[in-house]
Amino acid sequence: MKKSFVTLAALGIGAFAVGQEPLPPFEEVDSNQDGRISRTEAAAVEGFDFDTADSNQDGSIDRTEYMAAASSQGQEESPGGAGETGRE
Repeated sequence: MKKSFVTLAALGIGAFAVGQEPLPPFEEVDSNQDGRISRTEAAAVEGFDFDTADSNQDGSIDRTEYMAAASSQGQEESPGGAGETGRE
């Protein structure tokens, strides 16, 4: 029984990770285009954890912090910020 639960739990976690939506491009989230994402701007991104992404705890997220957050979710943002991974 315990083994079945562990297997089912692992499958559930895997399904969550696969079903997670990619983060939108930095420029799209930075709606006022000031080069930083505020807590209010970040709130528009479903499932985005502002407190974790704000690694230096300065109350906003810069491009480097945003890309690190995307990376931790298994995503990459293209250097142009278009949100593409470069894979075709």
